[in-house]
Amino acid sequence: MERTHQNNGWYETHEILAQEGAFMPTIRQFVDFLNLLKSGKAFDGRGKSIDKRKLDSVLDDILTVRDPWRSEWLDADFKVLDKKLKVFGGKVVMNYEHRIVNGNLSASRKDEVMEGYLAQDKKPGIDVNDWLSRATYQGLPPQDVGEGKLWYWQPGKDNNSVAGFYAYSGRAGLFCYWDPSLRNSNLGVRAVRKKI
Repeated sequence: MERTHQNNGWYETHEILAQEGAFMPTIRQFVDFLNLLKSGKAFDGRGKSIDKRKLDSVLDDILTVRDPWRSEWLDADFKVLDKKLKVFGGKVVMNYEHRIVNGNLSASRKDEVMEGYLAQDKKPGIDVNDWLSRATYQGLPPQDVGEGKLWYWQPGKDNNSVAGFYAYSGRAGLFCYWDPSLRNSNLGVRAVRKKI
């Protein structure tokens, strides 16, 4: 539930997490995590109930518009497949569920065409509750998401964009156009581990 590994780029964060037997949450997992926090009923890895005040505190850390700046990486990178080759007609695709395989970062879910998602920036914004209750299966806001105060940047079409979420005194938002080399002492990740 804690944001860790600050001041590392997106690729470096994946490598560090892999060494720890953990991984970066996908956008969909992040949506599910936020919904779990909002429910007020969650359990730790040992099956013990987590105090609602702790859940509210984590939700506040993620969503509340206030200083200091807080941000976290999400496991999604976006590519535009070649229109000339007629590969998906030049649509933006999403790669996620990255793992380190033979020393290289590789997506388990690769080149998924995104459909039914909001394909335009909303500054401000989208309704956070509508997004969380009706997110696409990949976790993105639906095309007809309600208006609200959460800023949203659609997936980048530069073949070098990754996802993240941030909040500070000016706004909070889902950003699908971050440079993976970005580093900041307030930018980290909430590590995910498989329950065995």
